[in-house]
Amino acid sequence: MRGKITVLLTLSITLSCCINADKKRISNIISYWKNREIIFPTKNYFTLMGEDTIPYQWKDASYKIISYIDSSGCTSCKLRLPFWKSYIAELDSLFDNQIAVLLFLHPKTKAEACLLLKRDHFDSPVCLDIKDSLNTLNHFPSNANFQTFLLDKDNKILAIGNPILNPKVKDLYLRIIRGKPLNMAETDKTPQTTVSIPSTEISMGDFPWQEEQTAVFTLKNTGDKPLVIQDAVTSCGCLHVSFTQQPVLPGDEAEVHATYKADNPGYFSKSITVYTNAGDAPMKLRVRGNAVR
Repeated sequence: MRGKITVLLTLSITLSCCINADKKRISNIISYWKNREIIFPTKNYFTLMGEDTIPYQWKDASYKIISYIDSSGCTSCKLRLPFWKSYIAELDSLFDNQIAVLLFLHPKTKAEACLLLKRDHFDSPVCLDIKDSLNTLNHFPSNANFQTFLLDKDNKILAIGNPILNPKVKDLYLRIIRGKPLNMAETDKTPQTTVSIPSTEISMGDFPWQEEQTAVFTLKNTGDKPLVIQDAVTSCGCLHVSFTQQPVLPGDEAEVHATYKADNPGYFSKSITVYTNAGDAPMKLRVRGNAVR
């Protein structure tokens, strides 16, 4: 029964993240992966900030969170190392280092991976899977939303989703680890409201690439219950978001500030997923512009 509830809850969370996704395809993916065992390569070489390989004891952990990052697209954007660093520290404080977090990175080059690990001062072990052995053994879905898993001590999948990209997935993982009931009605007790946004996309225009730029989105509470912004997740580490922390009364407005710091000159278009207690949440915002030399 527990496995069934977990799968149903995971499906609900995933659908809320991907409003326009093919529901049948998502359902098929989750049905295929539920309770499957993740097969690990015989030899796993973990590195600490790109230095020599180190021993890492994780096989006997009661729970494991495994995230596979492939070599397509922007590696820095997909890795989101500062977010993982904060999440790992939170888990360690809650569960006294009993939860193993395994990042398996299949980088374009080892040099690129080492540079990113050092740049972000990521001080947890990472497996540089140069030969893509983990994916070869398991054949993960190509969609990055389905490349992170919560495993039990026998490496069987309990839930699917990325906890650093979706606060509801993060809550789901915590509930499973703590052994709490997975009642869907208990996962969202906040009364719902409605929100209007004058503009969901802001152009920053042309600007010198070494200068930070900030865009401000305004969310108006048009419902009859307080508006709560639960989280805001960006598509890239180069975009930092801050938002109103206090509940916003009906008729009042909240601001979401998005600050972009370019790594290099060039055109960009980055998204922000805002999680609220509005009925149509999560909401997608976007900033674009051209960082010029």
